[in-house]
Amino acid sequence: MLGAAIVITLLLAISTSVVSQTRMRRLTEERNLAMVACRNTIESIRDVAFATLPTLNGNGFDVPGTNGNAGGLTPVDGDVDGLPGRITVVTDKSSGGETLYLVTLTVDWTGVNGVQHFEIKSLLAERKA
Repeated sequence: MLGAAIVITLLLAISTSVVSQTRMRRLTEERNLAMVACRNTIESIRDVAFATLPTLNGNGFDVPGTNGNAGGLTPVDGDVDGLPGRITVVTDKSSGGETLYLVTLTVDWTGVNGVQHFEIKSLLAERKA
């Protein structure tokens, strides 16, 4: 009887550990997908004509999965465009005809640990040749 109790306790501890490890691995994978999507999006924004940068405010973007296909992360319920990523562009400073924009990329998704959030901020100014 004592041996059975010890075996059951060990099996429960092992299964709890495996489930916890799997959840942590999946959470890390989700956060990595969000980070890579934000980095790729900010790089593509840097290729946009500077004058059109404010028109990107409010646009959404997708987060590809590990296989590169669309829909790597599930947007939160009620998301307007059905994409987990959002671009926000605001004027940070403006002086002497020069404008500095603050670009914030956020990803909100429903994942293994419920609703999650990731964001990257970057300042962008017009590049002079």
